[in-house]
Amino acid sequence: PGAGCVCVAAGGAAMALAAFPGGQTTDPQLRADIEALNAFDGDQLRDFIGACLGFLTSRAADELRDKLAGLGEAWGANGGALRAAARGSLVLLSAAARQRLSASQLEHDLATLGLATEGHAALVAAAWDAAAAPLSRRLLAESIMANRLVDLDWKFGVTASTDELRTGGAPFLQLKLCIEVGDPAGGSRKREVYLEMTLEQFFKFLAEMEKAKGVLDLITDG
Repeated sequence: PGAGCVCVAAGGAAMALAAFPGGQTTDPQLRADIEALNAFDGDQLRDFIGACLGFLTSRAADELRDKLAGLGEAWGANGGALRAAARGSLVLLSAAARQRLSASQLEHDLATLGLATEGHAALVAAAWDAAAAPLSRRLLAESIMANRLVDLDWKFGVTASTDELRTGGAPFLQLKLCIEVGDPAGGSRKREVYLEMTLEQFFKFLAEMEKAKGVLDLITDG
């Protein structure tokens, strides 16, 4: 495989995952955690993935624990097994968010990792697609808040039609953030973060940033 893919050993076979580019090494437990999702029925999987995506958007760990406990009680499932499945799902979904995977790319990665029950990978991919906008905004906000923004570059574009998208012509905005991040030695280094949003997603993000600025101004006033 090329340098833009990661290999996961499974019965001697090498598998390429879009969520882990650059030759990174995935958690060896990831495949087992994703395969555990095969035991869920469609409604259970929808509720479970909804809880995971909700956590990635809100970062409310207590809320995720409570939801998993509630699901385990309702299903008569082992709490430890649910938490393990959630761990693997969060590892994959977090990586997918960082790499800005499309629904079809995530569906491919899920199938590659062993999510074989009919319709399950497509169900997760659809939930992912619906949550993509708030996840992108959260990722951008965290990058800005956690690190010093050194420079920002942007450009507009228009989508072209593809095999997956039959109609083109939709405008979008590409952002390139140059941020300064700390390193373990106490120094700093610059890192570039790339994001792509539709104009509707960008204006929603801008509104959220203006609200956050208002709160900060209120706190620091006087």
